[in-house]
Amino acid sequence: VLGHDECLSDIVQMLKNRHYTIQPRTLINHDVQTSSPRPALNEIVINRIDGRIIEFNVFLNNVFAFASRSDGVLISTPTGSTAYALSAGGAIIHPESKVLEIATMMPQSLSYRPLVVNDDVEIKIEMTRGEAMIFSDGEFTGKLVPGDALSIKKFAQSAKLMIPNKCSELHCSGYDYYAGLREKLYWNNLPGVNHNN
Repeated sequence: VLGHDECLSDIVQMLKNRHYTIQPRTLINHDVQTSSPRPALNEIVINRIDGRIIEFNVFLNNVFAFASRSDGVLISTPTGSTAYALSAGGAIIHPESKVLEIATMMPQSLSYRPLVVNDDVEIKIEMTRGEAMIFSDGEFTGKLVPGDALSIKKFAQSAKLMIPNKCSELHCSGYDYYAGLREKLYWNNLPGVNHNN
């Protein structure tokens, strides 16, 4: 693990030598008024408050899509697909994809599966039973009670991430998304193969 000084030195060298790739990433926002509203890079989550199951309807561009009785619902960006959404059973989505993912959390019916939609779709969550909390990238932003509706849309601006390139003494290679997945999810470790040799 690198220390603070080493990390700072690496960042300075990365910026000085321009050994990085800039990637635009989708942001999403909701329409609840809070003291400090901010768009989410990963996800917006609607979650039950008191341990009781909640019920809600989901509309896409004002067209009814489905009703759910569950612990809540998570709306994820492609960036967030490898965060909380992955734990909720969602798909891994390439960060440059122009989509959003809707995943119900602990639904009462086993037939529910994550739904992927175009990122220009307005997602509306209409509460019909129970009370829920709203979180934007883990930060509490409000509550919902029956009769409330929450609108979630792609934010007008995108985030710009600076991703370091892998450099050796001879050359630099650009950012490899799939290499990151292989390393973090151990996709190279085949069952029954001894990887110590």
